[in-house]
Amino acid sequence: GVPIVLIDFELDNHPSVVVDNQAGARSAVEHLLGLGHERIAFIGADMDHPALQARLDGYRLAMSVSGLTADPSMIIAAETGNPDRHTGKALGADLLESNQQPTAVFCVNDALALGLLDAAAPKGLAVPDDLSIVGFDVVAGSRGSAPPLTTVRVFKEQLGELALRYLGELMGESADSGAR
Repeated sequence: GVPIVLIDFELDNHPSVVVDNQAGARSAVEHLLGLGHERIAFIGADMDHPALQARLDGYRLAMSVSGLTADPSMIIAAETGNPDRHTGKALGADLLESNQQPTAVFCVNDALALGLLDAAAPKGLAVPDDLSIVGFDVVAGSRGSAPPLTTVRVFKEQLGELALRYLGELMGESADSGAR
């Protein structure tokens, strides 16, 4: 009976405030397409998470709408595991070792993008000259990365404010219904 509001996660019939992850990912990939890239890879982890799956869907949608097919060999996605910098470096190394070299990569979050930067450096790949990278979320460390990371910014403070406002409304409704 206690009102709750979920932030960036949907569950059953609980109220939630969420990011449009699919649209954000689509926008990121459209940005890369606008720069002339056609060989755009995807790196993700913890793909069982609905928000991260929506980002993969946005990647695929942007590729499809542009008339390009998302090459399965360019989608490096670990179903489980943390979408962190370490995983990004490992997945990035796998991608960069493959025969299919991308010119750009959309990463499901900034931590993976930072790991990809770590994997690209020993290969002598200059970012963004040889490889363009776009992340998502603006995580700690991404603001001071060298080179600077292009990312889809999530306004987490505003998500929290909206959730609190929504929770206040729910609590008011709950108090009003209890007074009857």
